[in-house]
Amino acid sequence: MGKIYEYLRGSYTVTARAESVCRALNVLMKNNVPFYGVKAEGGGLVGFCLEPDAFRKYVALTAEMTIEDERVTRRGLFAFASGYKMRIGFFIGAVLCAALLAASSFFVWDINVSGQTGLSEKEILKTLEGYGLYIGAYIPNIDTMRLENELVIDTEELSYASINLRGTVAEVVVRERKEKDVENISLPSNLVANCDGQIESIEVRGGMPTVKKGQIVKKGQLLVSGVIDSQAVGYRLVRARGEIYARISRSFTAEVPLVREKKSRTGEKKTRVTIRFFAKKINLFSNNDISFEKYDTIEEEKRLCLFDRVELPVFIIKTTYSEYVTETEKISEEQALSIAEKELAGQTEKTLSEAQILAREERTEINDGILTLYADIDCIADITSEIFIKTDGEK
Repeated sequence: MGKIYEYLRGSYTVTARAESVCRALNVLMKNNVPFYGVKAEGGGLVGFCLEPDAFRKYVALTAEMTIEDERVTRRGLFAFASGYKMRIGFFIGAVLCAALLAASSFFVWDINVSGQTGLSEKEILKTLEGYGLYIGAYIPNIDTMRLENELVIDTEELSYASINLRGTVAEVVVRERKEKDVENISLPSNLVANCDGQIESIEVRGGMPTVKKGQIVKKGQLLVSGVIDSQAVGYRLVRARGEIYARISRSFTAEVPLVREKKSRTGEKKTRVTIRFFAKKINLFSNNDISFEKYDTIEEEKRLCLFDRVELPVFIIKTTYSEYVTETEKISEEQALSIAEKELAGQTEKTLSEAQILAREERTEINDGILTLYADIDCIADITSEIFIKTDGEK
């Protein structure tokens, strides 16, 4: 709001030769007249800014001085109004604008998020919106402490959140969890098998192993128990930690049709413009129907600025609908196989990225115009899944 006040109050920019400016600034300092924004303008000229009261004193103090190449520029609301010759309509609009700005100071104009690395700003803003913090939210109703707690609880990737309201802007600072932040050994748990396999090695850092090397296990079977029976203290609960590597077999499938649809753009486009004021959308068109049967949608959002300096909670949303038609396209078996291989590579990379591949067998079938690529993979991988143990204190 400081920039808005500065604009309403007005200011003067004085530009002159550097030598003259130095003499003028010395006089101002001796008489305790404030100035700001001193900067070189090029060509031996220097400029500085004055508030209206300070400018009147400057004029009086330098009346008998020679200020070479002096140029004075007036800025602000009244300078802008003078260009419109003080028309009544302008002032009515100005009063309405000022009233709108005063009323909107009770609402959030902007949200700045910082500190995130893996999470996107959009994900954090979406979570905050669910708890009542969004552009247009009523500031007196916002409980920042509650929001901070709920953001951390609701977002597993976050270990810290701070929300500060500075005027109409909400500053959100977050810190994402590191590996050591996630592991809490005070929570009791078991490790169970997430698939069938034959145990190859056992690495346990917490809990009691219930299987041995060479043993065949089934999906869901207990591998490491978090319940330890001690003759000294009786039963106690711990968090089971470690890796159980087993020889497993995984099957993957990728299907690719030999006849597929291909997009072809017609070049026909339609554009719709919407204004979003805080959270309220206003359509600038009467007909919402799009006559295209098939189309892609591209949305562009631009935020309005007041006098190119102050960001407003007003957004211009331009939506473009681009028509396309679909055509059938035949592809060769070689092309289909190449596509299937890429799809399988993505599946295996996601599932077996840390596994040791022992053997891989692939086969291809073509039925009803669809090429199917099968892959059977033997590998050694960690098969543990952690299951937390509910205690009496938990509901």
